[in-house]
Amino acid sequence: MKVHLIGLGGAGKTTIGLHLASELGWSFYDLDDCFLHLVGDISTFIQCHGYRSYAIKNLELYHELIKIVKVPCVIACSSGFMVYPDDISKEYLYLKQKISHSPTTFVFFPYFEIESCVQEVLRRQLGRVYLNVNAQSEEAKIRKRFPVYMALCCQKILTSESCDVVAMRLAAKICTMKKQ
Repeated sequence: MKVHLIGLGGAGKTTIGLHLASELGWSFYDLDDCFLHLVGDISTFIQCHGYRSYAIKNLELYHELIKIVKVPCVIACSSGFMVYPDDISKEYLYLKQKISHSPTTFVFFPYFEIESCVQEVLRRQLGRVYLNVNAQSEEAKIRKRFPVYMALCCQKILTSESCDVVAMRLAAKICTMKKQ
């Protein structure tokens, strides 16, 4: 079984994902970390090769990860993973549909209301100095992605509570699914 965590940057995918994997006794994979370790800094890659090339490379890394990992795991997808251009690869639309319709895919939001969500995600993202982001462009990205993520069919998870509480609730849901 593979659990996918998707959502905006700063929504809690990595932090809660680590707690969730620990609760379940499973492996945890962060697609951004995979990119960093196998390719290099994401911002630098995008500056040198463009966002489209980054998205293509990220999808390649995802496919490689899925081939290698055969045990139950939790995968935190990159914040833009579900909003790449539909023509980014032949398999992307199928993959996006498969992930978004899976009962073990969860989309994270600190708040379900857009203004509160934007402000919280922006606060979190600007606090990450390694991201090297501009507040105005980051806010525009969040506002553009929020309705797309809200429209997905997968389960929406509120991440404004403590990571431990969210992870425990999610682990309980997953354990119930495993028994069915």
